[in-house]
Amino acid sequence: MAVALMSARRRPHAAILDVQLRTQLAFPLADALAEQGVPFIFVTGFERENMPERFDAVPHFVKPIIGDACIDAVMALADATRRTRVFGPQCRIRSARRGVIGG
Repeated sequence: MAVALMSARRRPHAAILDVQLRTQLAFPLADALAEQGVPFIFVTGFERENMPERFDAVPHFVKPIIGDACIDAVMALADATRRTRVFGPQCRIRSARRGVIGG
């Protein structure tokens, strides 16, 4: 359903994804977000080694989250969203603690 929303007139500015919701995985949505240059992070129970390599540069946080690294990443998402509006969807930023965010 979320992937279908990506083709709608209004795409999200940023996203925080859990890898698995019930029986569905978020990887198709993550691929669609990346293709459209929408910045996103993963907040999930999946360990990094269980993630596809194509998402190595995406910030990844394992639940439960302790500390402020996830807050920093969410703030970077907000910054990426502002930059995307100004510079276009190809804009990529680097989080202070994690890899590249966005397309």
